[in-house]
Amino acid sequence: MSFNLPKLIFASALLLLLSAPVLAGLNEDLAANQAEQDRLQRLIDGAKNQENTLGSQIARFNNQIRLTQLQIDSKQAELNSKEAELAGLNTDIGTLTGRIGNLETNLNDLVKIAAKRFRVSQAVENAAPLETSFIGGDFQTASSNLTYLEYIQRKDKQIFGEMSALKSGLSVQKSTLQDRQAQVKKLRDTIKSDRDDLASSRSQLDSQKAAKVSLLKLTQNNEANYKRLLDAAKREAAQIAAAYNNKGGSRWVHKGEIVGSEGNTGYSTGTHLHFGVHPSPYNYYNNVNPCGFISCDYRGDEGFVRSGRYRVPIQWDGVDYANVSQWYGMTYWARSGAYGGGPHTGVDMYTYNGDSVYAAEDGQAYFYRGGQSNGNGVFIYHADGMVTLYWHLN
Repeated sequence: MSFNLPKLIFASALLLLLSAPVLAGLNEDLAANQAEQDRLQRLIDGAKNQENTLGSQIARFNNQIRLTQLQIDSKQAELNSKEAELAGLNTDIGTLTGRIGNLETNLNDLVKIAAKRFRVSQAVENAAPLETSFIGGDFQTASSNLTYLEYIQRKDKQIFGEMSALKSGLSVQKSTLQDRQAQVKKLRDTIKSDRDDLASSRSQLDSQKAAKVSLLKLTQNNEANYKRLLDAAKREAAQIAAAYNNKGGSRWVHKGEIVGSEGNTGYSTGTHLHFGVHPSPYNYYNNVNPCGFISCDYRGDEGFVRSGRYRVPIQWDGVDYANVSQWYGMTYWARSGAYGGGPHTGVDMYTYNGDSVYAAEDGQAYFYRGGQSNGNGVFIYHADGMVTLYWHLN
């Protein structure tokens, strides 16, 4: 009827002994994983000082992809361990809930028995119990027989002792249950955070793999092509800065008004639009992510852009998005040092050769015409304090 605490302690100790080898093996695996992560990180850091070639860039990608995969494996192992711990806690909670129910049932039964015995003891006392002997039974003494009242009183004491033990056991079980429930809540929050982190790492891995594939495709796995494209990326920044300092006439334009057409003027890897957003006054190296103003749909290293706070600056009839060939941020060209160690300062997008380019928002537009060699572009100042850049126009 009552809870057997020694048995629970023994069972818990046995569980710990059985799980110890598993935990030791997990810790060894995680330690080996971390050692390999550290080795790869040293290779990645060391590669920053090496000659920038297509081969070194691909090696860097391979090491980074391997490092991210190891991080994912480590996070997954830790998540599996926590989920197993959560399952064990939920099992404990179920067991404890059952025990508490049994203890409460037993305690209620004893309370009912005690109430009945109280009524009996009152009746016996009223029937002159001091003159009535109780012969035999568990409470027979060596010198004399007990009276009925003495017998009842001793039995009552026994029952109340059992009730006290049940209450104490019930209190312990409820306290343990509360501890387990608190552990479950904390562990669930941790698991949710770990799952989100794991999903982010997997997305990062997909992006790294896609970036490697994109680089190989763009360069056709040819060192000369890589050098040519890297040089073009490096020159783009200087070219845009020079264009801003030599921009020509200006006029007011409305959101959605055509300001040019998609092209490949200046240092360009092909027909596309470089769209940047810069705080006013304009500075090429002072920039913000255009995805805070237009709607970006990331899909690995490529994706799509649509209208958001600003109108999407390029699209074609019946389709409300443009393809992306390079995002804002530390792209593989940025990591190659193409932009002076900084991020790619805009989003490169494309539709079809010659498609119209539209003003993303109302503003004062300044035009630059440098031709095929020096590039063509538009800088538009907006009322929200931002300047939008449209580059590589025809």
